[in-house]
Amino acid sequence: EVAHLYGAGKLLDDEFKANPLKTRDQVNRVPSCYHPLVLRHPVTGRKSLYATGQSSFAIKGMEETEARELLWKLKLHAIQDRFVYSHSYEVGDLAIFDTLSTMHSAVPIEKADANDAKTKRLLWRISVRGLPLIYKNSGKASKTDGSN
Repeated sequence: EVAHLYGAGKLLDDEFKANPLKTRDQVNRVPSCYHPLVLRHPVTGRKSLYATGQSSFAIKGMEETEARELLWKLKLHAIQDRFVYSHSYEVGDLAIFDTLSTMHSAVPIEKADANDAKTKRLLWRISVRGLPLIYKNSGKASKTDGSN
């Protein structure tokens, strides 16, 4: 299992400067949790790396340095160009992805201003819970998918 801390992880001081999602004080007040390092998809049955993004910082049973090195190598593997899709959004675009098997990240954009037609934007995030009905009795869903 991999230790995960939502928002920033146990970032090093130089990482806080480069990516100030949260202050060190905010991070210290939020407890970490553990997730599987490899997850079997409840529909496809395929294995994928899980929790290897920037918020992962330790692996149960491993020395800290060794765990960080492995997580870094896994992340470098996962973000190779051949695995990356980058989207340049245009008005009317809809992006849908499977959060169980997709690492997702945003890139900095200019500050939005609701009064400026050039920077004004509308973003909706929709999360779906459970599996679609088509999978419930198809035998494709695992017994651990939580949709029963």
